[in-house]
Amino acid sequence: MCRSPILFESPKRPTVLLAVNDALDRFAAEEPQKAELVKLRFFAGLTMPEVAAALDISLARRSVGGPTPQARLYAALSESE
Repeated sequence: MCRSPILFESPKRPTVLLAVNDALDRFAAEEPQKAELVKLRFFAGLTMPEVAAALDISLARRSVGGPTPQARLYAALSESE
């Protein structure tokens, strides 16, 4: 599971979590399944095989189609700063 210091140990945690939530909402409007992948992976702590099973997709399929969901979310967060 992701244990980013900015999410879990920073005094800016509430602000960061709101920014992550907003970025995920924007991402979900464009790519709902990929946004769900991010939520399951980083907030629910599922492994990639568990995420693939939960979304009923193959592990190979989740990596097809451009930048990874995590990279897109990071870009969205960078834009909101």
